[in-house]
Amino acid sequence: MKGMKALVAVFLMVFSLTGLVQTSGAVATSPNDYYVSPTGGGTDCTQASPCAFQTALDKAGSDGTDSTVHVMSGTYDSTNGLSSTLTYSTADGDGALTIEAVDPTDPPVLDGGYSMQIMNIDNDSDNDNTGDQGADITIRNLIFQGGSGGLHVYAGEANITIEDNSFIDNSAEDGAGAYVYTYSGSATVRRNIFDGNNAGFGAGARVGTDSGSLAITNNTFTGNSAYDGGGVYVRTNSGTASLTNNTFSGNSAADYGGGAYVWTYSGTATLTNNTFSGNSADFDGIGGGAYVWIYSGTATLTNNTFSGNSAANFGGGAYLETSSDSATANIYNNIIYSNAANAGGNDGDDLYVDSDGNHNNTGSIINLNNNNLGPNSDFTTGQSEDLRITVTGSNYSQGGNITDDPLLNGDFHLQSGSPCIDAGDNNAYGIPSTDFEGDDRTIDGNGDGASTVDMGADEYQPYRPVPTLNTYGIIFLVLLSGLSGLVALRKKGRERQV
Repeated sequence: MKGMKALVAVFLMVFSLTGLVQTSGAVATSPNDYYVSPTGGGTDCTQASPCAFQTALDKAGSDGTDSTVHVMSGTYDSTNGLSSTLTYSTADGDGALTIEAVDPTDPPVLDGGYSMQIMNIDNDSDNDNTGDQGADITIRNLIFQGGSGGLHVYAGEANITIEDNSFIDNSAEDGAGAYVYTYSGSATVRRNIFDGNNAGFGAGARVGTDSGSLAITNNTFTGNSAYDGGGVYVRTNSGTASLTNNTFSGNSAADYGGGAYVWTYSGTATLTNNTFSGNSADFDGIGGGAYVWIYSGTATLTNNTFSGNSAANFGGGAYLETSSDSATANIYNNIIYSNAANAGGNDGDDLYVDSDGNHNNTGSIINLNNNNLGPNSDFTTGQSEDLRITVTGSNYSQGGNITDDPLLNGDFHLQSGSPCIDAGDNNAYGIPSTDFEGDDRTIDGNGDGASTVDMGADEYQPYRPVPTLNTYGIIFLVLLSGLSGLVALRKKGRERQV
């Protein structure tokens, strides 16, 4: 009898571990995979028998577990799988959702035909900003084009990742290419292309959070146009926002931020290793390359390059506005050179800092160190054509800044002899470990024996490391050398015989 009880106990333990007997909690479930194609039909949603895109989204929104929608190559349009906006809607999430290309080398094209929004993902349809924690959303390797709005993703607590997509020629009021918002989660937008989109706010992308974190990294924004934030419009109340290693080129805004518009109330905003070129703020334009607004938070610009940007009024390269005495702007190791503002006088061709947004003549905390600005920059007073700081005083500090030609080539690399080589501040806040191309930062670029960070997005590489051989490489060379010697000896032997 005791032996039988022991056998039963072992039997139950084994089957509990394998999931066949559930001793407590909900029944375990496995992630679901759904396959879609432009001509898919039925409800199988398998790789052998793919279904319509909307069918897969409906299944993913009600299966009670994590889901992946695998999108087969081809063009999805009004006649093939995209007759209306692709929609996923849950009150509190339904497990994690991933939508990705089956073949990243041949990404699917979602074409809105200039008549409809392409995709709407709503993880918080009850609008309570909670309940979807863990129900994260990932969209990757798709092309959104010609939509009246490309991609719209909304979440409460969930994290959102938008990566390796292309957003081309879309239009909308907000976030024409992509509109991404999470109330308290994280939003990551990386390695995407935003080209030729048009919107009121954030033509390429509008990315926001209340108290979460935003990371916009390694994206390319070109030829986008908006009222504010031609390339990207970033907004957080008390959270964090970072823009890193992005390229902003040829974007425009009618008002604020031709390349980028960044807004935070009491949070932090950082711009690092970005390049801004040929962007413009037209009409009432302020901040041709970038416009950054903070109330009581902190904004930090480190190792960015602004060149060839323009504004109809102030801040051709960049415009920063602080609206309380407790706000802090850190501006370190940047190249802001050869930009243009057209208000006239001390209009900040390269950099305009409104350090007294509350107009009490006190001025916020402004740290301006080791930057390269135009020749008409007075770093002591801040009252000059290329550099304008509205109020300086005890809250303003500066040092290590220069006004020489940075000697940039056409792709923002520093040329030999550039005054920006080893001219940065190693103690600057937020120095990245690599430059905008992934080269090591803080190396000895000028040969003086000291490793010092450069100014700008590029870290000058005076030499390239010599490849080293591993064990197999050495063995190969030894064998090759021996073979060569053997051939030579045989050749000499034949010559003697002759």
